[in-house]
Amino acid sequence: MKRKSLYTLLLCIMLLFASIAFAACGDKDKDKNKCAAGHAYNEQDTCTVCGVRLVGTQGLEYTLNSDNASYSVSGIGTATEESVVMSYWHENLPVTAIAERAFDNCQNITGVRMPNSVTSIGSRAFSGCSSLTSIMIPQGVTSIEHGAFSGCSSLTSITIPQGVTSIGDYAFHRCSALTSIEIPQQVTSIGNDVFSYCSKLTSITIPNGVTSIREYTFKDCSSLTSIEIPDSVTSIGNCAFENCSSLTSIAIPNGVTSIEWRAFYSCSSLTSIAIPNGVTSIGNDAFSYCSSLTSISVPFIGASKDGTSNTHFGYIFGANSYTDNGTRVPASLTTVTVTGNTSIGSYAFYNCGSLTSITISNSVTSIGDYAFQYCHSLTSITIPNNVTSIGDY
Repeated sequence: MKRKSLYTLLLCIMLLFASIAFAACGDKDKDKNKCAAGHAYNEQDTCTVCGVRLVGTQGLEYTLNSDNASYSVSGIGTATEESVVMSYWHENLPVTAIAERAFDNCQNITGVRMPNSVTSIGSRAFSGCSSLTSIMIPQGVTSIEHGAFSGCSSLTSITIPQGVTSIGDYAFHRCSALTSIEIPQQVTSIGNDVFSYCSKLTSITIPNGVTSIREYTFKDCSSLTSIEIPDSVTSIGNCAFENCSSLTSIAIPNGVTSIEWRAFYSCSSLTSIAIPNGVTSIGNDAFSYCSSLTSISVPFIGASKDGTSNTHFGYIFGANSYTDNGTRVPASLTTVTVTGNTSIGSYAFYNCGSLTSITISNSVTSIGDYAFQYCHSLTSITIPNNVTSIGDY
């Protein structure tokens, strides 16, 4: 009799705990962000204790994907919560994507929680979410599309997962509160304007597989003080670092062959720069308004290594002709080293009144007419023994 009573008591206790656990998970649905005490969600947003699935924010719009086996979150719908929680599941199918413009201009959203099932974030998915302060991108995502987080002006930090290999144009454009971001080493492509106008970004390291710094990538990153460019980079695009006014130094890798128009325009804190010998072309205005520049080394004078046009020194500072050298070459610049090429063209340094020292490479064999005319401050010039021809004046 006692044994039967003991079994009955144990059964009652087990039923009581089971009912409490299940009730707790049922109550959990009132707060979609939290699992019940003593319970935990697995990677598929299913409670490991009672099997109840995370419900997520009510009212979101979903679209069945073309595979008929998964869903995309396609819009804010009727949801009003400031912190959006997306579940792994919708109608018993996994949620695998955030659709293009799904949350475009949803200015009240402060936080977003995406499930691990998400592998794709569409173009402009969170563009203009100006109150969004934090977001975690799921590990399965392999690319960040065009403008995905553009205009998220309250976003202070973001973690890009290791599986991402490409970052599309404008992905973080005008994320003006972003102070730091770590780009995974697997990334091989960074698009145009990706970090433009990220005015609080202070430093960044570009992965080794990236081959070009594209146009406007870091334009108006006015707090950027340092950047590491890998040896894999071969070109620096138009306006890539324009108005990076806090950038004090930059090392251009030896593999770079072209520096485009306004690449370092108005980098007003740069004090010196060394352009490697592998560079064959430098765009007009590439270093205009670099008002703190005191020294520069260049592989040639003018626009290109072949010396077919624009062979005056001021060209890279925005001088359209040699007569503009005096107004466009920074007044702070005193020292120039020419590290390559075979000739210095006529009027090359004409009216470069701030220069005090010019050193010419041993490879140079000829110097054109009026090359140093009106260089009133020039106190030192090194002409190599290989020079066999010097023009008038």
